[in-house]
Amino acid sequence: RAVVTRFDAAQQMEMANLMQAYLAPFMSPYRQDFTALVGQAGEQVNGIYEADYRDFNRDTYIRGRETFDETWAAFKRLLVGAWRRDELARDAGTAGTAAAR
Repeated sequence: RAVVTRFDAAQQMEMANLMQAYLAPFMSPYRQDFTALVGQAGEQVNGIYEADYRDFNRDTYIRGRETFDETWAAFKRLLVGAWRRDELARDAGTAGTAAAR
C-alpha cells in the first residue's frame, strides 16, 4: 500500500483526499504527518529510528515518533495478515490434497 508521507494538512489536504478517492484500495488510510523531527532528521541524513532523541526537543521527538510508530503498526498489521492468509491457504490446500488420497 502507498502511504502519504511528510503530510502537511494545512497545505496538502485537498490533494491527499483526491489521491485517497482515486487510489483507495492501494492507499493506507494513515498519513504520516510532517513534523520538525522529520525535517531535522532529514537534514542530518538519518532515519527517524536512527535519530538520537537527545538532539531534539522532547515534544518534537514524541510527536515525530507517534506518526511513524502509527504507520509502522498499520504496515505490520497488513503484513502479518497477508502472511496469515497465505498460511491458511497453504494449509487448506494441504488438507484438501490429503483428503483426496
